Amino acid sequence: MAKREEESVIRLICDNLDVAIHIVDRNMKIIYANTYWDKLTRGNLRSANMVGKSLYELFPFLLKRGVDKEYKQVFKTGNPVITEETTEYQGELIHTRTKKLPIKDADGNVQYVITVIQDITEEVELRQTLRRKLSEISTVLEIDRLLIATPEIDRVVKLATSRVHELLNADRTVFSLFDKSANVIKPVAVEGLYKRQILALTLKPGEGFTGKVILSRKGAILNDAHLSDMAMEVPGTPRVVESLLCVPLIFKDEVLGALTISRMGEGKHFTDDDLNFCEIIAAQVAVALQNARLHGQLKQLVDERTKELQAAYDNLKALERERREYISKIMAEVTPTLNIIKNCVSTLLVDKSAREHYDKILTRIRDKLDTLTKTINKLTKAEEISK
Repeated sequence: MAKREEESVIRLICDNLDVAIHIVDRNMKIIYANTYWDKLTRGNLRSANMVGKSLYELFPFLLKRGVDKEYKQVFKTGNPVITEETTEYQGELIHTRTKKLPIKDADGNVQYVITVIQDITEEVELRQTLRRKLSEISTVLEIDRLLIATPEIDRVVKLATSRVHELLNADRTVFSLFDKSANVIKPVAVEGLYKRQILALTLKPGEGFTGKVILSRKGAILNDAHLSDMAMEVPGTPRVVESLLCVPLIFKDEVLGALTISRMGEGKHFTDDDLNFCEIIAAQVAVALQNARLHGQLKQLVDERTKELQAAYDNLKALERERREYISKIMAEVTPTLNIIKNCVSTLLVDKSAREHYDKILTRIRDKLDTLTKTINKLTKAEEISK
């Protein structure tokens, strides 16, 4: 196969690879670029226009990165260099894996460097998505564990606020509670900018983006909120370019509050994935709020019943004291009288003249008095044992 034909085959192969390839000489002039460059640069740079130009003329930002040192290293040592980088090109972030490989002559000297650039943007985005999903799952589980471990709503809300603020890369995260009796929405936890001003703010249902979400009972995204009349300015804070996300805290059709998040700056928009994650967190916090409410109601009920039982016990003790005092009083009065009667009867029984007429009657009286005395003695012993 002729040399020209070999080069044609090699070019054909390179043009059909899913990687961008270019070859530079020692002067960093591009002597070859395959057609994948058209795709990698999203059509902003044609491979045919690259040949014959300096690499740094086409991509001056490479010098700031120190890429020239990497090429010098390959030319000097003959060892390949492999790197991963993220490049903002024409307003788009492109993630790439780059291999700089030496091309040597017959004497082993590096004459050219072939650069193979693989677009790994989808791979990097997938890794980032997986990392975020793992972090979201971890946050949900952490809040679940806290819900089981403690009824303290403040701890749950603070943890949720902190984690959501971090995961969604927010500039401000606010949890608000809705007081239905007063018809007022009041912030209770804030992460990020203007915390003092936010905590001082109160809203009515329908006021501002948060108030509208609570009124509609449905989560919503308001990207480029500064261009919408749905958002409102917080007193004491500057008007800024921002996007907003808000979800209501709902438990069994009852609105308990809202979670509101802000990202400041152009293009910092929220997605449906952000909304779904916040709805999960909001549902957890709603459960925590309801549990805290039930715990408070249960504690109040237990306290009331405890007070009632204590009062009943105190009354019972007072009645018992009165009963013992009454019995003691009766015993003190009855016992001496019974003894006198018994003695009198015994005397009559001893008197022969009286005994002929009253023997049977007095004997019966004495027996009855003995029985009564025994009964009173038993009652007295029983009272002494119960004391």
